[in-house]
Amino acid sequence: KQLKMLQGRLSKADKQVDQTNAEVQSAIKKVRNVEEEHFAPFREATGLQDLQAYDEAIRQARDEYAKKIRSIREHLTTLRNQLEYESGRDVSRVITKHQKRLKDRSAKLEEAQKRDESLKGKVAEAKSKLEEAEVALTKASEREKKCEDEVTVAQ
Repeated sequence: KQLKMLQGRLSKADKQVDQTNAEVQSAIKKVRNVEEEHFAPFREATGLQDLQAYDEAIRQARDEYAKKIRSIREHLTTLRNQLEYESGRDVSRVITKHQKRLKDRSAKLEEAQKRDESLKGKVAEAKSKLEEAEVALTKASEREKKCEDEVTVAQ
């Protein structure tokens, strides 16, 4: 008894599902007909057959445009902030500091060059005295040898 009752319900449900599917198909057909009626002139003018593809392409173009605009605005903000920072910087103070450092180092270089020249003069003077001393030593050695030879001959 329950089986018959369930089979009856199942057949009713199947009929209702079939009827609903038919209604859905009919509604889809009506929507397509209305779309065809309204969008046909547009599709013919643009050469598009798939409106969803068109919508997707337009959406992507809008997204890319918005992304570019956002990127440009961010870059512009960065440039404005950098300009504000550079405008507020005291560049003349930095230049003055570097000029003073350059002047100090130039003065130290001049001192080092003068000291170098002075030392070169002292070295040259010491070399000439060394040569004179070597010559005097050589003469003294020769005189000593001569004297020793005379002493040896005298003995």
